[in-house]
Amino acid sequence: MGSEYKIITELLDLQGISVKDFLIDGGKIFITVEHTGYPQCPCCGQMFIEAPKDRRYQVVEDVSVFGKRCYLKVPKRRIACTCGYKGTEYIEWLDTYERYTRRFCEWIYAFCKRMTIIDVARIFGISKHTVRRIDKEWIEKELSQQEELNPTVVSIDEIAHKKGHRYATIITAPKEKKVLEVVEGRKFRDIERFLKGKSK
Repeated sequence: MGSEYKIITELLDLQGISVKDFLIDGGKIFITVEHTGYPQCPCCGQMFIEAPKDRRYQVVEDVSVFGKRCYLKVPKRRIACTCGYKGTEYIEWLDTYERYTRRFCEWIYAFCKRMTIIDVARIFGISKHTVRRIDKEWIEKELSQQEELNPTVVSIDEIAHKKGHRYATIITAPKEKKVLEVVEGRKFRDIERFLKGKSK
């Protein structure tokens, strides 16, 4: 590995990969990476010391760097595990079937907390449907991982899926800095069920 590849690998800071090649094409950077470790089963965690020959490459978008959109060409090795799983290996920073790295999705989610979905789509140059999907998935992920809260104070805020159109209401616990619920609509009847459930 050349010194420039080592520097880019350190800048990427993604576990288990090293940079094999890169290309700058106008406002885009394309980086080909390779795995530095053994493939792992996403179901049981088993490691495969003998790397499988069956692999395919997937191009995924990562966070922008130096004002350029960054794309990674990632090899995804196929495994047949003794637990019964057959499919591509586990990659810590890339969800299955996703076309964006996890940290890219985290950026989308963070922006969606402060801006409309259509504005976020314009900033990142992706479709509003993709932004809405990522936002919804990360909200659900956050809700599923947190313990049930009984906050003394709640905050109610509305967001527009598109300016002047459909709205959703986000209910949060400001002291705990957690999302409690996302409700379609912005009228009282839309959030009444949630409020009644919390008052029990």
